[in-house]
Amino acid sequence: MKSRSSGRISAKWIPIVCISSFFLGVLLTISSSRIWAPPESNNQLISNRRHEQELQIVTEDCATKKKPVQEKDVMDEIYKTHESIQ
Repeated sequence: MKSRSSGRISAKWIPIVCISSFFLGVLLTISSSRIWAPPESNNQLISNRRHEQELQIVTEDCATKKKPVQEKDVMDEIYKTHESIQ
């Protein structure tokens, strides 16, 4: 006489086992990332601050190098260019 349970898993249980395994993996991944998250190193913090300072210096430098353009100077340059072409 054969019994029905011959070491196989019922077809109904396969999706349930798959979904529960997925959620268990997600749970373990989230909890391990919280536990094993490395603290931010001091060198990286200093590097970020230095990068921000360099960007600030560059933007200030760009702002000081701009000179106001007067309309008369532009028209004078256009006139000179036009005269040199002819």
